[in-house]
Amino acid sequence: MNVKLAVVSWILFCFLSGVVEAQSVAVRLKLGVLAPRIESDLWEENLETFAIERSDFDALIVGVVFSIELSEYVELAFGVETSSSTVFSNYRDFVFDDGDEILQDLTLRTTPVTAGVRVFPIGKFHRVFPYVTGGGGLYVYEYREEGEFVDFDTFDIHGDLFLDRGVAYGGYLGAGVEVGVSELATIFGEYRRHWARGTHGGDFQGFGRFDLGANQMSFGVNLRF
Repeated sequence: MNVKLAVVSWILFCFLSGVVEAQSVAVRLKLGVLAPRIESDLWEENLETFAIERSDFDALIVGVVFSIELSEYVELAFGVETSSSTVFSNYRDFVFDDGDEILQDLTLRTTPVTAGVRVFPIGKFHRVFPYVTGGGGLYVYEYREEGEFVDFDTFDIHGDLFLDRGVAYGGYLGAGVEVGVSELATIFGEYRRHWARGTHGGDFQGFGRFDLGANQMSFGVNLRF
């Protein structure tokens, strides 16, 4: 709870400080690909049990970022993004008596809510200009497994749903390039690396830490007001 309070306080502090100092504001609309690392004891077990790979959970991510310009070289950025991926899997080593696969749907949803800064080494008053970015926030997630499962005590097969919802705390670093297309609009490409860790709960209580770190590549448009 103290960590959550600290993160929320950081976001509010950055926002209020930015409003006071703002020279202009902008809205960034983003679309990209998120490639989660999704590491935990649960995932090591799943990779051995089910016919899946980590890369199966790569997913589209969409988001909006509200930016507050402090100077030609610095902006505050407050963003919300979301991604969802569902993988259709089966057991590697077990099938029904008639040979049919034992099927499951595995779904991972993540919603990062972040606050950070963007720094423009050569300023923004150029047709093409690079930037670096970094910050922290809350990574809201939901992981579910739904379908048919083997009870390894009796080897019976039954339908079930297992669910874990939580919040991970983390941060990100990234870099990108913007290209001006008009006085008030730019397009951009950005790479971002996320670090975030939560703890498995719900139906997966006892599996320990849940690493939600990810690589992200995004493109979009930035509109200034």
